[in-house]
Amino acid sequence: MWLPLFLVYGLLAALLSGLLCSSVGTFIVLRGLAFMSAGIAHAALAGAALALLLGQTEPWAILSLAFLFALPLALFAGYVGEKGLRMDIAIGVMFALDMGLAVLFIGMLKEYTVEAWSLIFGDVLGVTFEELVLMLISILIVNSIMILLYKEFKFVTFDYEGAVANGIHARMAHYLMMFIIALTIVTVLKSVGALLVFALTVGPPFAAYELTHNMDYMIIASSAIGMISGLTGFLLALYADLPASAVIALVATGIASISLLISPRRRKCCRVLIGRVRMLKEKRP
Repeated sequence: MWLPLFLVYGLLAALLSGLLCSSVGTFIVLRGLAFMSAGIAHAALAGAALALLLGQTEPWAILSLAFLFALPLALFAGYVGEKGLRMDIAIGVMFALDMGLAVLFIGMLKEYTVEAWSLIFGDVLGVTFEELVLMLISILIVNSIMILLYKEFKFVTFDYEGAVANGIHARMAHYLMMFIIALTIVTVLKSVGALLVFALTVGPPFAAYELTHNMDYMIIASSAIGMISGLTGFLLALYADLPASAVIALVATGIASISLLISPRRRKCCRVLIGRVRMLKEKRP
């Protein structure tokens, strides 16, 4: 029995969104850029809403304007971080600005549009073939950059000053990382939504971080958890007749919560703490 095309497209979009967000999300988590990813998502929402206001309904047009709004915020955040300034305050100001613009543009729409709703909360079942192709192109671009500059990304993530001292093109790697983060968030805006993309960019990488100390394994584990979250959330949503994007986000955060409980790192800390408590008890007269 053949599945309807919209279900096939939705399933592929869920898997690809999980893969893309979770692989790039590894660097977001390790560099502490979670708040920045939320800011980029809302900047992309403002750009996409402007596209709808201008009467643009083609996926490439919506994503292009979304990217034009998201990239400046990503580069600005990268510049602030590079100069050692308070990135959270700078992003907070831009976050408020972009969120205000998004609400303004959506409010100016003369009639209700499903497209605007899907950009906010996601509509994985509404993903078209053209949007899937754009998603695959983005995955190809992002993965190519990650593979070619993996050593540089690794240096920049853990020791920016050390990377500069060792002759690594740290500045280029730093801004290219901002670029792929912006591209990733814009790409999954339709399938996951601006409010829920945070769950896929942070949840699976956080779960992987709790389960392994090796960055290579962390990227692999994060990608696997992201795809599992996408697949499981999609199937559960179909079975229970619930919004797929929301269920995918809940599954991703649920796995992250479970990983926190079973983390080898946390168990080791608990054992050390229990051991010290016993030693203190034994020393008491």
